[in-house]
Amino acid sequence: MIASTTLDYLIAHAIARAEGQKHRKQLLVLSLVINFGILGIFKYFNFFVGSFGHVFQAFGASAPSVSILKIILPPGISFYTFQEIAYIVDVYHRKIEPADSFIQYSLFISLFPHLIAGPIQRPDHLLPQVQKPRVWDADKALDGLAYKGLAVFPCSAAIWFNLPSSSGGR
Repeated sequence: MIASTTLDYLIAHAIARAEGQKHRKQLLVLSLVINFGILGIFKYFNFFVGSFGHVFQAFGASAPSVSILKIILPPGISFYTFQEIAYIVDVYHRKIEPADSFIQYSLFISLFPHLIAGPIQRPDHLLPQVQKPRVWDADKALDGLAYKGLAVFPCSAAIWFNLPSSSGGR
């Protein structure tokens, strides 16, 4: 995620600076190839390794050790890949300017509550919210902590009181 976020941030700035349409399109295609390549590797690598292993075995050859080659699928990889692609396409079509701050762009891409809730947001909707200056507000911070406590405490209590004790009873 860090590598693709960094590359897309840099490519977006290169697209914005590029003079000719051909160069802009080449940069867009580069970003798309990188993003879909990363997505394809993580989503389908294990499938292809397993399939090739079965093909080797079908022809009587010993299959390479598959356990070494397993790749763990990062959570939300499809979501943030398509989020990055939407950003690059909008920069390419000049609907938005590339983000000034790498930190703000990274936050936009990796905003976890949005990452698991979906749907994919257009960059012109969410990115300005991330870029807006924030001011510390103690009342809002306390409200947030109170809401978190109200959500966590009942769940924790329900789990705690339903756990079996070490002596076998409750």
